[in-house]
Order: sequence, then C-alpha cells, then structure tokens
Amino acid sequence: MRKDIFRKIANILCVLIGIVCGWFVGTFYVEAMAEGKLFGLADRPIVIEGPQRVMLYLLFIIIFAFLGFISGNYIDKIKNGISNMDNNDKINLILSVILGLILSACCKAALGLDLDLGISAILALILIMVSYQALKSITEQFTRRDKYGNYPGKIKYLDTNIIIDGRIADICKTGFIEGEIVVPKFILLELQLISDSGDSLKRARGRRGLEILNNMQKEMDLTVIDTPYDNIRMEIDTKLMKAAKDSNATIVTNDYNLNQVATLQNIDVLNVNELASALKPVVLPGDQFKTAIMKEGKEKEQGIAYLDDGTMIVVENAKDRLGDIVNIEVSTVLQTVQGKMVFAKILEDLYEPKGHKGQNNTHKKKK
Repeated sequence: MRKDIFRKIANILCVLIGIVCGWFVGTFYVEAMAEGKLFGLADRPIVIEGPQRVMLYLLFIIIFAFLGFISGNYIDKIKNGISNMDNNDKINLILSVILGLILSACCKAALGLDLDLGISAILALILIMVSYQALKSITEQFTRRDKYGNYPGKIKYLDTNIIIDGRIADICKTGFIEGEIVVPKFILLELQLISDSGDSLKRARGRRGLEILNNMQKEMDLTVIDTPYDNIRMEIDTKLMKAAKDSNATIVTNDYNLNQVATLQNIDVLNVNELASALKPVVLPGDQFKTAIMKEGKEKEQGIAYLDDGTMIVVENAKDRLGDIVNIEVSTVLQTVQGKMVFAKILEDLYEPKGHKGQNNTHKKKK
C-alpha cells in the first residue's frame, strides 16, 4: 500500500517537474527561433506569434510531462538499481557525470561553439556515457579478480534452499566467500511462510532457516534488502534471478536446476554442492586403509564398503566377511555418470570382527 502511494506521489511530482521543464525549454526555443539563434539561422529569424506560440508551448509541455510520467513509473526500479549497484559503479557514475559536464564545457570553449540547449545536453550525455565506460574499464583493470574472471567482492544473494541447508553459515565463517552477503526480502517472506506451514516437516525446515539467518546476522555482515520484485506474483527462483541480474550479483545455492537456468542467463552462481564434491577425499589405486564390509555385492564373492563421503567400494572376496573391518588396497577407481566407484582387494588376512575394534584376529581363507 505504501509503495503504491509513493509511486503515485512520484508520478505527480515528475509530471509537475516535466511541465515546468517543458515551459522553460519551450520559451528558450521560441525566443531562439525569433532571434535567429537556433541552428545557426542568424540571417533568417522566425517570428512566432499567437496560436503558433501557444501550440509550441503546449507541445513541449506535453512531451516533458509525458517523460516525467514515465520516469515516475520507473523511479522505484531506478532507486533500487542504484542502491544495489556495486560501490565501484556508484563512484564511477558520480565521477562520470562530473567529468562529462566538464568535458562538454571544455569542448564548446575550445572549438568556439555556440550550441543551443538541446545539442549541448546531447553532447554532455554522450560524454558522460563515454566517461562512465572509461572509468569502469579502468576500475576493472585495477580490481582483483579470481581466475574465472569474477569479482570476489560481488554481492552474494542467498536462496531459500541454501539457507535451510545450513552449510553456508560455516562456509562464510571460514572467509571463503567474499563480498556482502544479502538475503532479498522475498526470500525471507518465503522462509516465514514455510515456518508457518501446517506440515510439521516444512515448519521445521522454515524455522531452521530463520534460526540460521539470525545467527549469521549476529556473527557476520548479512543484510536483508528490498527489491522491486517483493510484491510481484512470480516464481521465487525467477525473482531471485531477476534481482541478481539487475544488481550484477552472484547467487549462492545448492539447487541444481536453479544453477543451470541462472548459468544460461549469464548469472554468476556459486553451488555449494559443487564445492562439496570438489572437496571429496581423493582415493587412488594403491592406497591402503581399513574399512568395514557393510553388505554383499551384486557379483559373486563381492562385499560392499563405503568411504566417509558415501562413495561405494567394491571389495573382491569379501562376501564372507560381512560386518568385519578389513585391510584393503585400492585396485581401480572408475568415474561414471552416477558418480565415483572404487574397486579394491583384501590386502591381508588380518581383520577386526564387528564389536572388537583394535584387536587383530587371524582369519583363515576358505580353500
């Protein structure tokens, strides 16, 4: 409700400003045409009187009032876009406006040009845009990037799943994620809806997410921000991607589908599951260690064991040692579409029966 009132007030103010600007610009052009100063018509002044003068004034007023009305409709997006801009971009924008106006004045003075207001404004706008691109390019050259070309200090947007997951809090504490950690308001509202759900499992997940956010806010720099998409009916993932794209931010998630769709839209994504996968312990052929045989394998005489990260180990001739801890040697490691699979063989006849860890017992092979 407040947002709608603010938009209406902004529209009215922008239209009034447009009317005033239209009056002044119309007066300037009519007088310039009458004195022959417009477009270099010094020898051919155009005298405009009566209805024609009124029509020109009305034309300029209507044009500028319409531009003001359009600006009022987009004032929220402009405000949020500027507030979500990177600090370097904000500084570049301010400096480019100052530099563009100075360069415009220097060009007119150096070349002895007597340009009218419209052409002067266009020249200043072009120089401001050129200055902004130049300053941005210089900033990028002096800003530290990682080997993938991303800025470590970019804003990081957290999605609902990664908050409920909880691992992001521990990762942020280690300092591996740089830049401001941000939670859009619509993500917070979704967590609140989940925590109020009639389903006990969903309610527990929502409350866990809110508790994790509260702890993160106390221990680190975490900000909840308003976005233009908070009150718009739209899929949460779509809102998150649009907000991240508008502010040139990075999405932190563990959602595979969100990762793929955001990547297709050229949005930077940090996937915690990919990080966990990259940090899995590496097992190589020839490695020796102890493990417990958990169940029988599909093939004859095979036993199945697991690494700490859940990777399956197929142990030859271990079917009769279920529940025992045996000493094995890795023989082969296969990487498949489903994941990694490790094949091993029993290294020796020493093993620890289940429930007797630490005691070596001699096991005789069946002949």
